[in-house]
Amino acid sequence: MKLFIREYGEAHTQGPVLVILHGLFGMGDNWTALAKQLGETYRVIVPDLRNHGQSPHAEEMNIEAMSNDLAEMLSEYRLENVILLGHSMGGKVAMDFALRYPNKVSKLVVADIAPRQYAISELHQRVIALLQQIDPALEGSRKAIEEKLMQGGLDFGVAQLLMKNLYWKEETLAWRFNIDALANHLPEIGAAVQADKPYAGATLFLRGGNSSYIGVQDEAAIHALFPNASIAPLEGAGHWLHAEKPAEFLHAVLDFIA
Repeated sequence: MKLFIREYGEAHTQGPVLVILHGLFGMGDNWTALAKQLGETYRVIVPDLRNHGQSPHAEEMNIEAMSNDLAEMLSEYRLENVILLGHSMGGKVAMDFALRYPNKVSKLVVADIAPRQYAISELHQRVIALLQQIDPALEGSRKAIEEKLMQGGLDFGVAQLLMKNLYWKEETLAWRFNIDALANHLPEIGAAVQADKPYAGATLFLRGGNSSYIGVQDEAAIHALFPNASIAPLEGAGHWLHAEKPAEFLHAVLDFIA
């Protein structure tokens, strides 16, 4: 699958390439501010993963399929030995890719996700239900859609993340993500990352200090698959740590990948 990408720091074509993978319900555009800052030093490529943003829709939706899409993208751009950064679902894809193609990843950064299986959260169930109930074409305005999301019990930050996925399709509003594919395959998106051999490269797991996505109970599984991993908290941040603490997140990433 040919993914839609955004690219920053094009002047650094001879240096290391950093690839950033967004999380569930997100898209590459969510990373614009940080990608521009990282692009001052690195060539940065930020794809929209399948069924998200401006990338194609497909019924198949799992970590392996997204990892295969990434392999196809790197092959198309003739990229080797990239630095790979992934948040949440994108972190699962980054882990899977590094384990399957270790020679293509020089360093790995995983933001607030562990390799274990995750149960479908109440939040994800509520988001999917709301997205399936709201027809943007019928609502007719961003304000009306925002009100329905907030009335559905979402907090402001989650509602705004979803709102960024609205676009004008001809003369009506529409969602960019493939809601049905996401709804049908949530268990596969949250599946455990597994491998016969560990990824031996330098790895950083950044966890939100206020997040429960990476706990003490996850450390053994992390080190079994990523023996050269360090696990560091970003204090005061939740699951969307890059959005909540962007300066601290940027500093931690730059320190690690330098």
